[in-house]
Amino acid sequence: TKHNTDKFKRGYHKVYVDIFKNKKNFTLLEFGLGTPNQDKLSTGAAGKDSTPGAFLFALKEMFPDSSFYGADYDKSILFEDSSIQTYYVDVTDKNSILGLYKNLNIKFDFIIDDSLATQFSSLYIVETSFNYLEKGGYLIIENVGIWTLDTWKILIQIVKDYFQAEIYETNENNFVVLLKKL
Repeated sequence: TKHNTDKFKRGYHKVYVDIFKNKKNFTLLEFGLGTPNQDKLSTGAAGKDSTPGAFLFALKEMFPDSSFYGADYDKSILFEDSSIQTYYVDVTDKNSILGLYKNLNIKFDFIIDDSLATQFSSLYIVETSFNYLEKGGYLIIENVGIWTLDTWKILIQIVKDYFQAEIYETNENNFVVLLKKL
């Protein structure tokens, strides 16, 4: 795509087309901006050809009245744009995630985890995000491997009183967990 986002290549557009339909003005936070710096233990180490914040830039074009936030471990890729602000976060540390939320003091319509793609970091994001997500808002976990589906199915049963949940297969053996706050 124009902004070099991997969302189409990974099949995530199948999910995003539906949830962004009829949206005009919203707040969105994405964990993992897509660093090209492979030497970093980074949220979203996307490869040397990646453009940090590519998805946020693409969304900014489509939804100019919305507010976008990004967070990553790689401080060298953080940036600020007219409607995009980025921050440092360590998704392996719950206190770092909570500190980000407390600093921003925003309830989001969308929170996307495109970070490390590990169960523990994604579960930290799920655990810490509930109070910072609007009612009817979406918490989206990308890069869910087939080998982790049992964990996500258990989690969905645990949170069923708080979230409507769906699991989408986007490409072979790659899934997205979509949690909509009730």
